[in-house]
Amino acid sequence: MPGESGLGVRPVNQIHCCNLGIGRRDLLSPIVTEIAGKVNVMKHKEMAFLKQHLFDSYGGFSDKRIKNLDKSDLFIADDRVDTDFDSRGNLFHWFCMIFARVVGPDMVNVELRGGVPESALISEWADAGNAKTEASGLMLSTRITDVGGLRRLADLIDEIVRPGKRYEVPAYKYVCPRTSMSLRRLADVLENAPTMRGRSAV
Repeated sequence: MPGESGLGVRPVNQIHCCNLGIGRRDLLSPIVTEIAGKVNVMKHKEMAFLKQHLFDSYGGFSDKRIKNLDKSDLFIADDRVDTDFDSRGNLFHWFCMIFARVVGPDMVNVELRGGVPESALISEWADAGNAKTEASGLMLSTRITDVGGLRRLADLIDEIVRPGKRYEVPAYKYVCPRTSMSLRRLADVLENAPTMRGRSAV
């Protein structure tokens, strides 16, 4: 005579969730939500590390009134000084502005605006996918672990005013060296940025 297991009755612990009106997705949803929340918190903390590093390196956000790291992500990285402004307080039109925007725990978008140095080599480099040409200037994304793009752009800008070369924009004599110097400084700043993993390992 067959035992209970042979009566065609599925043991209670083997009853499928769907028989109870509960889908597998419904059971996993709270777990997924919790994991996603923890990931977002970690990402926020890691971005705060990078923001703090840039905040300290560049004396605050682009808007100096903002002190809370959660309120901005944009930094001025062009090393501007008082003599770069006209009598009305505006930057001279030939000045190349450089902004760094934190977009991820280890990712920064670098934007060049205004009097951005131009050359055939820079256009070729950008068109190869290294940067995006916009109406306002040039934009490239860089990770703090790979700032080669910034250094390459700095080299190409220096090439414009290399001794013996001619250029049509007289201001390039001053703009190019300053812009390349600021790009290299930004590359150094990003390379030296601390990370949460690095801090926890110390």
